[in-house]
Amino acid sequence: MNLIWSFLTGAVLSFLSSIPLGPVNFAIIQATLKNGKHHGLMIGLGAMVVEFFYCLLSVLGFKLFLDNPVVQDVIHLLSIPLLILLGIISLKKAETEDEGKPIKLPKQHNNFLLGASLSITNPMVFAYWIWMTSLLQSKGMLDSTFLSLMIFALGVGAGIFGFFYLVSYITFKQHKRISAETRQKADRIIGIIFLTIAAYMLADYLCIKFLGEKISELLG
Repeated sequence: MNLIWSFLTGAVLSFLSSIPLGPVNFAIIQATLKNGKHHGLMIGLGAMVVEFFYCLLSVLGFKLFLDNPVVQDVIHLLSIPLLILLGIISLKKAETEDEGKPIKLPKQHNNFLLGASLSITNPMVFAYWIWMTSLLQSKGMLDSTFLSLMIFALGVGAGIFGFFYLVSYITFKQHKRISAETRQKADRIIGIIFLTIAAYMLADYLCIKFLGEKISELLG
């Protein structure tokens, strides 16, 4: 019964934590609209694998490594050029569709790597799971046995992929009703979102390094 509870806890928490729209969700929507459900699912699968391992590392006691400022800086700085690149690609896709040029379908493993890259360079992913697993263990809601922690991490992976599957499925079901002009606008909007997130992350990083506070703290 405890193992079932561990799995369900991980699945529900990860599903709910995936609801706020982020780079992975936008990438899944974009890939599904352009190339079909399987391309979107491969992005979700790549992101899920990385988040599963982040969760696993956090529950197995790698908190000190993941909390290392150097590790966090490397991940943070890698995410900025990746998001800028995705923003530029999205804007170029919009131009390509506008000009009526054929769009070359990406290979499935490239979509998997894209999802993994977006997840691995998101500094909030491992921070969230370190905080969440610590909270659950302190409240006695998660057993500290190896098997229970493994089952919890598997539940996290299942919940994340379940949500990404839902995003891809809903997008695929609606894509026939979406005109080429709307898809073109969606590419532009997603491209701008990627660039905006990258700009915010860069500004936030500079504020922390030179002012000692996050943007949210300065504005608050």
